[in-house]
Amino acid sequence: MLLLYLTLSCVTFGSSFAELEHTKKCYGSLLEMPFMYIPPFFDGPMFFTPSNGGSRKLVMDKGESKDPRLKIDLTSVQFKDLTVRDEGTFSVSKDGNTVQDIIHLEVIDCNDKVTKNYRGSYSFDIRRQAEYLEFIPLQSVDLPKVLWNRSDPATNTGGRGQLKYGTWEIKNLNQDDMGRYHTIGKDKALLGWVSLEVTATKDNYKIQEQKSLLMSYPFSDTSWTVTFKAEGEEYEETLLKAGKLHRGYRSHSGQWTLPDRTQLVTYGINIYPVEVSDSGIFKFRDQGGHLAKIVELVVYEDPDHTFVYVGIAVGIFLALLFCCCCVRKCCCQSSKVVETAPPTATVPASYYPAVNQPAGTRQTARPATNYSYQPYSQAPRGPTAEPSVNVHVNPLQPEGAPLGGQEVDGASAPGSSFLSSDPGPRFEMKLTSPLPLSAESNFPHVYTSAKLNFL
Repeated sequence: MLLLYLTLSCVTFGSSFAELEHTKKCYGSLLEMPFMYIPPFFDGPMFFTPSNGGSRKLVMDKGESKDPRLKIDLTSVQFKDLTVRDEGTFSVSKDGNTVQDIIHLEVIDCNDKVTKNYRGSYSFDIRRQAEYLEFIPLQSVDLPKVLWNRSDPATNTGGRGQLKYGTWEIKNLNQDDMGRYHTIGKDKALLGWVSLEVTATKDNYKIQEQKSLLMSYPFSDTSWTVTFKAEGEEYEETLLKAGKLHRGYRSHSGQWTLPDRTQLVTYGINIYPVEVSDSGIFKFRDQGGHLAKIVELVVYEDPDHTFVYVGIAVGIFLALLFCCCCVRKCCCQSSKVVETAPPTATVPASYYPAVNQPAGTRQTARPATNYSYQPYSQAPRGPTAEPSVNVHVNPLQPEGAPLGGQEVDGASAPGSSFLSSDPGPRFEMKLTSPLPLSAESNFPHVYTSAKLNFL
């Protein structure tokens, strides 16, 4: 039975020897090594290489512990009271020459952090069995700093804290106090720890443009440095440096006018008038560079100004639209007049409408007829002379057609021979009024009335 157990252990050890295990452990907990690395099954050396780049050190060899926190017994090998210093890689050597990594350890803080504001205070109890108190700054790989030692009171400088009635108290906190505080007992056992975080106070302002803004200092006993990061920008600008206005120019966005609108007052800084470009984040730092206060500013536009701008824009748009419509209408009317105007024709001196025009044809020219009184030239009288009617015939009218389309018989007309041979004065009437537009009119241009030949 024992032989079978040893065989299985050897097979398991051989098959898992080449595998690298990644594991996470809570702060203050313990790391238990795999079963195949428990003596007497494994008596080779075990090493630890820290993640911070430190040198490799021996922690176990020939079944004996080389580190006070590595505990070995018949059933387990445990590494106790893990801290951030224990993050790294554990490795073993099978033949004394080849080193094989077996475990990569990451130590995480499973407890909630204690958060305090800048210039606040914090205290925690120290256990009776504690031998000393050490401090590891946040995100630091340096060796812990001993704040208090029971066995050596002369070293109890306390730093920024002090022990009173079994309680460790820290006042006027800043970012340098952020980190982990360890209470260590005998044999360097971790009895307890505290994770402390120090944050800046935060203020939020929302103000209308062209108004005045007063931002108070976190405390009045320090010359503050104030930086500003505009909304949407990547870099910070220095507004105040050690309590004095820092006037500069942005190389990437032109002149910076905020310092010109900033006045220093007793308990803060006053900005007047604020502009929309002042929206962003202001940070107040003390002389040590510790962040004390953060101000988030939002500046919005004046709604009245917005309405005015919108009204102006709408008015400009309507004016442009009206002008475009007027220009377009004028162009359309000019084009229509040019297209519909009739061609100019020369009006003839005399108008003779055709009698026998085909159906559907029309005369387009419309001359005027003058009505005038003209005496006929006197002809010599003779005994055989007969009066006659001088009828001017339209040359376009067929020969022999009487006026008005009626046939006139010269022999049957009474007095026709007298009128035709009468040498006395005769009168001729010409019409000057416009003729009817109908092409059916057969009025001659000159009409001689026989009734006027009364002489």
